[in-house]
Amino acid sequence: SRSLARFLQERGKNVKLVLADIPTLRKDFLIYLCKNTGIEMDFLDCTVSNPVPNLPKIDICIATEFFEHVNDPIFYFEKFDAVISNHGLLVTNIRDHEEDFLHISPSLTSLRKKIQDCQYSEVLPYQLFLKNND
Repeated sequence: SRSLARFLQERGKNVKLVLADIPTLRKDFLIYLCKNTGIEMDFLDCTVSNPVPNLPKIDICIATEFFEHVNDPIFYFEKFDAVISNHGLLVTNIRDHEEDFLHISPSLTSLRKKIQDCQYSEVLPYQLFLKNND
């Protein structure tokens, strides 16, 4: 996401990066890094009591290596879908994964169906989706 933000900035685009994650030591590093590279950003804490903080409207949602690690992928997708702008992009990986202790939801079949039902166009198989709410 930082590389994409820099790429867009270098082409004259106004960019604000909104990161939502569990607050770990990495949070302070990301805030420092964005500040020192001139990327405007907000960090939204994901907690047990508030797993999806209030997200702003966004044009690009990057959720790679994510859906297979949560209990209810559709719940999270619906939260993301609600804030992705029309003709916005979802960058992800919704291939099925091997079942193990980190892959809580190894089968993402129902998520793929939900994304299709929500009228997203698959630009790159399993990875890049364009929201079409016309």
